[in-house]
Amino acid sequence: MELIAKTEAKRLALFHLAQAFGIADADEAEQLERNREMLVRIRRKGRTALGRKIIAGKSTADSASALGLAFAQAAIQVGGHTPPYGVLTGVRPVKVALRYLNAGRKEGSRLLEEKFLVSPDKGALLLELAETEVREKRENEVMLYVSIPFCPTRCRYCSFISSSAPDHLAMIPAYLDLLKQELARTGEGLASLGKTVSAVYVGGGTPGILSTEQILDLADSIRKDFGTDIPEFTFEIGRPDTVTTEKLSALKEAGVGRVCINPQTTRDEVLSINGRSHSAKDFFRAMETAKSLSFRAVNCDLIAGLPGDDRAGFLNSVKDVLALAPENVTIHALCRKKSAADQTDRTNGFFGITEAVTRSHRLCKEKGLMPYYLYRQKNAVAGLENTGFALPGTLCRYNLCMMEDLCHIAACGAGAIGKVVPPRGGKICRFPRPKYPFEYLREPERIPDLCRAFTEAVKELV
Repeated sequence: MELIAKTEAKRLALFHLAQAFGIADADEAEQLERNREMLVRIRRKGRTALGRKIIAGKSTADSASALGLAFAQAAIQVGGHTPPYGVLTGVRPVKVALRYLNAGRKEGSRLLEEKFLVSPDKGALLLELAETEVREKRENEVMLYVSIPFCPTRCRYCSFISSSAPDHLAMIPAYLDLLKQELARTGEGLASLGKTVSAVYVGGGTPGILSTEQILDLADSIRKDFGTDIPEFTFEIGRPDTVTTEKLSALKEAGVGRVCINPQTTRDEVLSINGRSHSAKDFFRAMETAKSLSFRAVNCDLIAGLPGDDRAGFLNSVKDVLALAPENVTIHALCRKKSAADQTDRTNGFFGITEAVTRSHRLCKEKGLMPYYLYRQKNAVAGLENTGFALPGTLCRYNLCMMEDLCHIAACGAGAIGKVVPPRGGKICRFPRPKYPFEYLREPERIPDLCRAFTEAVKELV
C-alpha cells in the first residue's frame, strides 16, 4: 500500500490505522490538511472514499485524533471494520483514559467513544484500569527486573528475546555469574542513595529452565544485594515442563510470593502445533503442586488466537484454568511476528476473537478476578490487548508500574531495559542492556558504566 502524508509521523499513523481497520491491502492512503480540516483519501479494490474531520485544537493530540477519525470514515466506506479500540493504536491506551477519569466512568466512556471510537466495553475497561493506576502510583519508587533469556525450545508464536539452541543454553552458568555481578553493582548503587526496591520480577525467556541450585543461588544473590524484606517477589517459572516440586519448594524457601505457570492453552493439539513441549497434564500437575505450597499468588497466562485454536477451544482453556482457582490470570491476544492485512484467520474470524476475549474477561470477573493492568502489542490479532486479572489484594504491582511508567525500573541481564521515570512527567530515561546473552557475555566491561548511569539518573530525582 502506498502511504502519502505530510510528515513521517502521520505516514506511520496511516500504516498502523490501516492494520487496525483491516485494510492494509488498500492501494493507497493519502493524508491532507486544508483550513484546519483533516482529510484522508483511501483507494481499495476499485473503490475510493474520502474522510473529513475538523481539527478541534492546535495540539499534536488534536491533530492525531482528527487524522484517526477521518481515516475511520474513509476506511469503513471501503470495507474496513471498526476495531475495539477505534483509532487508538498505541501500546498504552490507559494513558488516554486518564484524561477523562474525572468525568466518571459513564461520561468518560462516552468521551472515549466520541473522540476515538473506542467501544463502550473497552472504554469502561480503560477507565477502571486508570482508577487502579492512580490508586497504586507512588513517587520515586524503584523496582527490579531480572532477565533470564533462555528457553528449552522456541515457541512458534514467540516475539520475545530468548535463546534455545544447545550452545546458547551452555552459556547459562557464565551468564548467571555475570548477572550476579550486575545485581551486586545495582544494589550498591541504590543503597548509596538510601533506596530499596519494592518489587522484584524474574522474567524471561523461561526462568524455570534454571536448576534448583541455580534458582536458590540467584534468589540468595537478590536478597543479599537488595534486602531480605522485599514486599513483592515474582518468579516467572514459565513453561510447565520446567516445573518440578523441588524448584517450587526452593522458590517458596527463598521467599518468592508469586509464581507464574503459563499453559497458554489446555488443548494438547494446539500446544504441539505451537512448539510447546509440554502437555495440559503437565500444567495441571504443576498447578496442583504450586497451590499446595500456598504461594501468595499463582499467575497463569492464556493466549487467544493461537494457530490451530478456535473460539470454543480458547474459552474451554480459560474455564479449565479458572477451575484451578489461580489468584492471577493474564489474557493475551496473539502477537503476530509479521503484520498482515487479513486479521480474520484466527479464532473463527475478527469478530469471533473479539467476542472470545470479551467473554474470557467476563469469566474472570465471575470468579472474582478484576482487571488491573493492560497493554497492547504491535500486530496483535484484531487489535486487541493483554490484560492482567487478580483477586483483590493479589495484583502484581511490578506489572502495573512497569507497563504504565509509574516507577523507576532497575534492570539486570541481557535484553533488560531499565528506566528512570520523573515523578511529575518529563522525559523517561531508558538504560538498555546488550540485547542477547552472547552480546551480554562478550561485553562485561559495559556493565559497570550502565549501572552507574542508572544510579546517577535516579540520584538527580531524589
